[in-house]
Amino acid sequence: MATFTDLTFETHPNYMYGFGHHTQAKLDLANGYSVSVITGDNTYGKWEVAIFDKENEFYYDLSDGDVAGCYSEQEVTDLMQEAEKLQ
Repeated sequence: MATFTDLTFETHPNYMYGFGHHTQAKLDLANGYSVSVITGDNTYGKWEVAIFDKENEFYYDLSDGDVAGCYSEQEVTDLMQEAEKLQ
């Protein structure tokens, strides 16, 4: 199962466009879904998490229709592991 420690953070690509400093980690899961975790200026709390489906479309069910924010590292891990169970 994926955990927060599996994430590798790099400067977010929008940093150069004046959106503030952010770092992002993306992780492709074995089931075809992926997880994006961002931290930095103008995020919804410490960690901002988005789940994408097999077609790389934003997956709404795990985050109430928006990116999920204010997560601890353990909560990010829990969300990642929930995403791994999707079909």
